Parts: sequence; C-alpha cells; structure tokens
Amino acid sequence: MEIEKRYQSIGLIKGKIELITSSQHKMINIDEAIDNALTIFEAGIKTDFTLELITSSIFMTGRKLTVAGEGCKIKEKYKDGLAGQNTIESNKKEEDDFILIDGIR
Repeated sequence: MEIEKRYQSIGLIKGKIELITSSQHKMINIDEAIDNALTIFEAGIKTDFTLELITSSIFMTGRKLTVAGEGCKIKEKYKDGLAGQNTIESNKKEEDDFILIDGIR
C-alpha cells in the first residue's frame, strides 16, 4: 500500500537531541532525535528528512543533532489497523519494493 493512501502530510516536523560528555568519541543516537520529532508532533512516520550535527568543545564536548522532514499522520480510516491489511496488490516483485509496517521500512 502506498504511503499517500494511508497517511496524510502534516508538514515540516523537527526533533532535537543533545549530548554533553567528557569523551570526544561518544556520538548522539539518531533514533532518539527522530523519536523526539515523531512524539512532539504526534506523527506516524517521517519522510525526506535532513540532519544537522553541531559539535562544540569548550571544557566538555557538546553535540546537538537536529532532524527535520515531512511528518505524516495515519488517516482516520486506517487507525484501527484493519483497513487495507492483508491485501496483495501484485505478486510481481520489483527491486525497489519494500514493506511498510507502522512507518518502519
């Protein structure tokens, strides 16, 4: 099922995560920044997103990761999880085919 059929766009959403540490080798977990955006805007999925990582080193190492992209909410008729489920549209497989389960590819 295509994303456009099941989800509606809610526009640009942003999420942030910050880390302050004494180690220069620790990195921010991108999943936390994405989850932050999805939670704040109550979105089901996020598409076409960009990342911005800012690092500073004054006494401690600080990293700030910002993710931005188009957020989408599930349409009302699909909220119960039953509409459009378990249907096979085609047996033919293409190279770019993927399975979408609750916004996870």
